[in-house]
Amino acid sequence: MLFALAHLPNWLWTRGTSAAVLSDLFGAFVLACFLGYLLKRTNSLWLPFGSHVANNVLVSFLR
Repeated sequence: MLFALAHLPNWLWTRGTSAAVLSDLFGAFVLACFLGYLLKRTNSLWLPFGSHVANNVLVSFLR
């Protein structure tokens, strides 16, 4: 939940309050759960870090 909430101020600042912000908040929460699972499974930050970078690159191309 903290991962998702850490992204919230930027989204509110750039897009205001909208349904898209709520959708992105849910997406960030799901991503955080997945990254947390990867961290616990591998006991390393490298795979979650790489997955976060890959997610950011993919999202930047889709927007």
